[in-house]
Amino acid sequence: ASILHVNGTQQLTALMPEDSRTQAEEISVRFKTTKPRGLLLATSLENSSDRLQISLEQGIAKARVHIGGHEK
Repeated sequence: ASILHVNGTQQLTALMPEDSRTQAEEISVRFKTTKPRGLLLATSLENSSDRLQISLEQGIAKARVHIGGHEK
Protein backbone atom coordinates (compact mmCIF):
# COMPACT_ATOMS: atom_id res chain seq x y z
CA ALA A 1 0.00 0.00 0.00
CA SER A 2 1.15 3.53 -0.73
CA ILE A 3 1.55 5.94 2.16
CA LEU A 4 1.28 9.65 1.42
CA HIS A 5 2.10 12.45 3.84
CA VAL A 6 0.68 15.95 3.42
CA ASN A 7 1.24 18.93 5.69
CA GLY A 8 -2.22 20.48 5.33
CA THR A 9 -1.30 23.16 2.83
CA GLN A 10 -0.77 20.95 -0.19
CA GLN A 11 -2.95 19.30 -2.81
CA LEU A 12 -2.28 15.74 -3.84
CA THR A 13 -3.42 14.32 -7.16
CA ALA A 14 -3.22 10.61 -7.93
CA LEU A 15 -3.89 9.71 -11.55
CA MET A 16 -4.84 6.13 -12.31
CA PRO A 17 -4.42 4.62 -15.77
CA GLU A 18 -7.71 3.44 -17.28
CA ASP A 19 -6.66 -0.23 -17.25
CA SER A 20 -5.79 -0.17 -13.52
CA ARG A 21 -9.22 0.99 -12.35
CA THR A 22 -11.37 -1.52 -10.56
CA GLN A 23 -14.94 -1.50 -9.32
CA ALA A 24 -13.75 -1.19 -5.72
CA GLU A 25 -10.88 0.73 -4.19
CA GLU A 26 -9.90 0.81 -0.54
CA ILE A 27 -8.77 4.07 1.03
CA SER A 28 -7.66 4.44 4.62
CA VAL A 29 -7.32 7.96 6.02
CA ARG A 30 -5.85 8.97 9.38
CA PHE A 31 -5.64 12.58 10.40
CA LYS A 32 -4.87 14.77 13.37
CA THR A 33 -5.73 18.45 13.49
CA THR A 34 -6.53 21.28 15.84
CA LYS A 35 -8.93 22.80 13.29
CA PRO A 36 -12.69 22.19 13.76
CA ARG A 37 -13.49 22.20 10.05
CA GLY A 38 -11.88 21.56 6.70
CA LEU A 39 -11.77 19.32 3.64
CA LEU A 40 -9.94 16.03 4.24
CA LEU A 41 -10.49 14.14 0.98
CA ALA A 42 -12.25 14.77 -2.32
CA THR A 43 -12.37 12.67 -5.46
CA SER A 44 -13.40 13.59 -8.99
CA LEU A 45 -13.50 12.12 -12.47
CA GLU A 46 -13.06 13.98 -15.75
CA ASN A 47 -16.07 12.34 -17.41
CA SER A 48 -18.47 11.90 -14.47
CA SER A 49 -20.16 13.94 -11.75
CA ASP A 50 -19.72 11.03 -9.29
CA ARG A 51 -17.59 12.03 -6.33
CA LEU A 52 -16.69 11.35 -2.70
CA GLN A 53 -16.00 14.11 -0.20
CA ILE A 54 -14.86 13.72 3.40
CA SER A 55 -14.78 16.85 5.51
CA LEU A 56 -14.50 17.89 9.12
CA GLU A 57 -17.45 19.94 10.42
CA GLN A 58 -17.41 21.16 14.02
CA GLY A 59 -14.84 18.48 14.83
CA ILE A 60 -16.89 15.63 13.32
CA ALA A 61 -15.87 13.76 10.15
CA LYS A 62 -18.66 13.74 7.54
CA ALA A 63 -18.75 11.82 4.26
CA ARG A 64 -20.78 12.80 1.21
CA VAL A 65 -21.18 10.51 -1.77
CA HIS A 66 -22.64 11.78 -5.04
CA ILE A 67 -23.41 8.95 -7.47
CA GLY A 68 -25.66 9.04 -10.50
CA GLY A 69 -27.09 12.44 -9.64
CA HIS A 70 -27.99 11.48 -6.06
CA GLU A 71 -26.19 12.60 -2.90
CA LYS A 72 -26.03 10.59 0.32
